[in-house]
Parts: sequence; C-alpha cells; structure tokens
Amino acid sequence: MIFGGLVLLGSAGLFVYNLVKTQMQPAAEAFTAQIEYAEPIHPVKQLPEFLNDFGLWNKVIAVLMAISFGVPILQFFFMQTFGSSAWGY
Repeated sequence: MIFGGLVLLGSAGLFVYNLVKTQMQPAAEAFTAQIEYAEPIHPVKQLPEFLNDFGLWNKVIAVLMAISFGVPILQFFFMQTFGSSAWGY
C-alpha cells in the first residue's frame, strides 16, 4: 500500500507541477501560417450512406446491448428463489 500511495503522490505532484508550469508561461502567439494537409495515398472512394452514418451503428449497438444486458436481467426474474429468513433472525 505504501508503494501505491507513493505512486499516487508522485503523479499528483507531477500534475500540480504541470499546471503551475503551464500557467507561468507567457501567452502563446497567434498562429498565422498556412496549415498543410497530407495527400491520401489511395484515391478516396465513396461509401454507401448507411456505412457513413451513425444511425445504423446506433441501432446495432442498441440491439447488442439489449441482448447482452437483457438476457441476464430476464434470467434474474425467472430464477427459482427459496424463502430465506432475514439476516440475523
């Protein structure tokens, strides 16, 4: 536990040091140069609309989450329970 505490203390110290050093720096100059972008190696192909939209992927995620979370929750409701007394009585 001491080693973990020292690691956390060290990371907190570095965090505070970083905050202090960035606040003590003079204001940054405005960037006026032209931004250059890289050219693609292969020509850009058009994707079908359903692959380039979040709608399909949101529906896929919703179905997968319903399956992964729904099955254990339904199993909980259909599980056979035994009448146990309250703790300590």
